Amino acid sequence: MEELIRNVAEKLGIDEETAQSVVGTLMSFVRDSADEEDANALFEQMPEAKELVESQAEDGAGGGGLMGMLGGMFGGGIGSAMAAFSKLQEQGLDTSQIGEAGKTVFSHLSENLDSDLVQRILSQLADKVPGLDNFIGNDDE
Repeated sequence: MEELIRNVAEKLGIDEETAQSVVGTLMSFVRDSADEEDANALFEQMPEAKELVESQAEDGAGGGGLMGMLGGMFGGGIGSAMAAFSKLQEQGLDTSQIGEAGKTVFSHLSENLDSDLVQRILSQLADKVPGLDNFIGNDDE
């Protein structure tokens, strides 16, 4: 997990504390939007990610702003994506950085965990949220 956070910080030109929050936000999105069985399998392979998500939830780190409110109204994949996007923007990321963060995180997961599982999750997320593949690096479509 530390390597992933350092990679995100380096690629985005942000500090490691912000990168940790970014990774937590993206992993929360996976937890909330992917098939529950697949999300659980991913978190079993990377328990530090589950701990990060849980610690952010305890800190009340939910997405605010208009996009966060709209995300709560829509629910499901699109709602979770909107809330995550809003939270990432609140952390100071622009659209380009959000895309780079997603690609960096999912590339790392694919290289270090069960790549078939990660690809299945990427496909699930891209199917639920049109255009999301531009932000998470799902190049299979």
